[in-house]
Amino acid sequence: MQRTRKWSKAAALALAFVMTMGLTLGYTAEKAKAAPALTIQPITNMGYATSVLFTYTGDSINILNYVQFTISGGYGPYTISPTSTSGYIYTGTFNLPSLPAGYYTISATAYNPSGLYITQSEPITVTVGISSGNIGFNQYTVSAPTLSSTASSSDPVFTATVSNVSYSNSYNPLVGFVYSTTNVNPSTYTGSYTIPANFTFNSNNYGGTITSYGTASYANFVSGQTYYIWAYYIDYNTSIPSYSSSSLRYEHQAGRPSVTLAGATTNGAGYGEIYATGTVTNIGTSTVTDYGFVASSTNSDPRIGATNTSKHQVTGSITYPSNFTLSFTPQTTSTSTSSSFYVRAYATNGQGTNYSNVMTVTGVPINQLTVNLGTLTPDGPTKVNVNISVSGVSASQIYEWGVAWSETSTQPTASSSNTYKTGVTPTSTLTTTVAMENLKPNTKYNVRAYARTQTGSLIYSTMQSVTTQLSMTLTNYEPVQLEYNQFTLSASLDAQGADNQVAERGFVYSRTNQQPTEKDTIARYGSSGSGSFSVDVGYLSPNSTYYYRSYVRLVSGTYMYSSSVGTFKTTQNMVLLDIFYKDANGYDVGSQMLDIAIGTRITFRSLNIPSGYRLQDQAWAYNVVGNDAISVYVVSEGGTSAPNTPPAAPGAPGTPTGPALPSGPESVYMNGIGGGMFGPNEPGTVFEVASMLYNILADPYEVYYSPIYYPDVDPNYPQTLNIVNFVTAAGYMSGNENGLFRPNATITRAEVAMVICHVKGLLYSWNGVMPAPGESYFPDVPQNRWDTNFINLAYWDGVFSGYPDGTFGPNRPVTKAELASIFAKAFNRSLTPFSAVDFLDVPSNHWAYNAIMNAAIPQ
Repeated sequence: MQRTRKWSKAAALALAFVMTMGLTLGYTAEKAKAAPALTIQPITNMGYATSVLFTYTGDSINILNYVQFTISGGYGPYTISPTSTSGYIYTGTFNLPSLPAGYYTISATAYNPSGLYITQSEPITVTVGISSGNIGFNQYTVSAPTLSSTASSSDPVFTATVSNVSYSNSYNPLVGFVYSTTNVNPSTYTGSYTIPANFTFNSNNYGGTITSYGTASYANFVSGQTYYIWAYYIDYNTSIPSYSSSSLRYEHQAGRPSVTLAGATTNGAGYGEIYATGTVTNIGTSTVTDYGFVASSTNSDPRIGATNTSKHQVTGSITYPSNFTLSFTPQTTSTSTSSSFYVRAYATNGQGTNYSNVMTVTGVPINQLTVNLGTLTPDGPTKVNVNISVSGVSASQIYEWGVAWSETSTQPTASSSNTYKTGVTPTSTLTTTVAMENLKPNTKYNVRAYARTQTGSLIYSTMQSVTTQLSMTLTNYEPVQLEYNQFTLSASLDAQGADNQVAERGFVYSRTNQQPTEKDTIARYGSSGSGSFSVDVGYLSPNSTYYYRSYVRLVSGTYMYSSSVGTFKTTQNMVLLDIFYKDANGYDVGSQMLDIAIGTRITFRSLNIPSGYRLQDQAWAYNVVGNDAISVYVVSEGGTSAPNTPPAAPGAPGTPTGPALPSGPESVYMNGIGGGMFGPNEPGTVFEVASMLYNILADPYEVYYSPIYYPDVDPNYPQTLNIVNFVTAAGYMSGNENGLFRPNATITRAEVAMVICHVKGLLYSWNGVMPAPGESYFPDVPQNRWDTNFINLAYWDGVFSGYPDGTFGPNRPVTKAELASIFAKAFNRSLTPFSAVDFLDVPSNHWAYNAIMNAAIPQ
């Protein structure tokens, strides 16, 4: 077995001095050449060495004169000259002197003719025997000693085992332990101290246990001194010792506590943590005041205060014996994802600190767990919502997670006195939103997300800052009605010293949303700062209840609302309506006056028909849009003064009919799409049709009101609202089943046919000449469609034409060119262009050229 010698400090210093002198005096000019080398190797005989062979390789400067040998145990020095030379290679043999059987370490030093040191060989270990009868020498195996008991810190017990022993050469063996304070390879022949021991054979006589005894042997132990302990076994027949393969490093700590490290693992914790368990087996001669673990990624002998070593203390009282555990993140200089750590337990009392054995923990992941801090969203003046997430681990490894915040600390922690924390039970998603509550208004907070592992460690995110919202008071006053659809809303703001944070004040209101926000209708006051303010709101739907709140928009863009929601209700706009009843010849046969609200729909139930007459149209109806007089046609019912002949029935298809259309100078009613283009093939929209009706039929100086409120028509645009109100109040157009007007939606041919029927009153003019209700002129307009009668009537009136294949195309979007043609027929336009200016995309041979020019080119 091979063992190496540990040189003493004095020998090392002397060797360094000789080497320095040698380099100074004899090796300066030829440094560029290969350094001289001296090697030695044993020459064995029957398993043990009798001589050693040396070889020296030098150069012209370093000529070898002699070689000096030393042998462990105090033998030597022995000097020998080389026996042969080949160039600068020198060889020779050194015969070992008569030595007791055992292991020896041999070193050789080469000198030049001036007696100066040149170089030294590496030491070798050889086996020396005393006779040729040493059969079986070195066949025994002795284990390294262990410290089996520390019942008394001044009286340790060492244990080792022997194996591969036969009974014949094991009679009355010599066993024991040797120790040294300086030599890591002590032996029974080097002046080291011995410790008596007992030897107990095992049952099969192939080995046994060596156990130390003899308290007197430990009397020489010094407290705080480190000892190197070896076990040995000497066969009685050969007197040749076998030593354990390694020594036990034992530090004698008389009066100090005894501590062992039971285990050190990653324990599945990951993210740079070690889970360690220690045991104080003896508290020593005074109370244990400090205990725990030390760890290092670079120091194989970690101690408190040592370089690159971190201490991890366990708190609380301790008794004997006592186990203790701790999960900790050791100090490391490694930036990689994993490292190896040396770990040992320690315990301290009044006599000093004692350390346990060292364990190595390999492959501990570093920085595997990551805590992420997401968006911080203020929710009022005392609350902030925070998004956090954790990555790199599973939810089972997290005990708690949340946020830590502070007004003063830039690195708030979950245990700091000036920090609040919110704990959340982890879920499998590892993503959550937590609330910071009970905060101060208008206050800046530093925030970090954190996660607490199952073993108690805390990991933090990077820091972000957030400022809570202002605390302001908005007080609403009673609304004041100006008109049936106009109100003055008033409120006051107390900004509590934060006027510079107010960018705008005003009101939000809605007919449908009972908690209106800035997404509903806004009435802006505009001025910043505190105090009272009021805003007039108009263009409201008559006979409707509105919900409103006052608001403040901060310079940050955040909206704050009054705590209370107010209401106000509009009334009907009443007008006096004169109704004149006329006979077939247009003579008045009666009249009545109604005090009625705008937007009211009049039917025959609202009429007082003159005696002896009935309505010409039993389905007659009228939407009040502000007119002060209307005419209603009646026919004789018999029995009284008979009127003249009733009006003629509608004519054949292609003959316009219905109410009188506008007369007088024609004006444009359509627009192009810009850039000198009309867009004849562009689809028309719902609002475009409404605008065309308004441009032809409405009084441009009249303000119209509608009984229907459309949430998709912005009341902040009066002209848009006026157009929609006009077509709705007149009964020409209405919203869909969801109550939406859909101004930007594409309108179909069937929908335009329905509008034309309402405008011209065609539904009330059917007299049996056209197909009966439910029948159709077109194969793609079956009887069961909602629009069959509208399409038939519009075709019968000559407003619409089918396609060359005989179909109508009810679901096809109507184009702008088709709209120009349809309205030209419906309203008897002259089809005379107003100007010689043409659209670039409407050539003179376009099929709807005249209709488009008449509709969109001004005079």
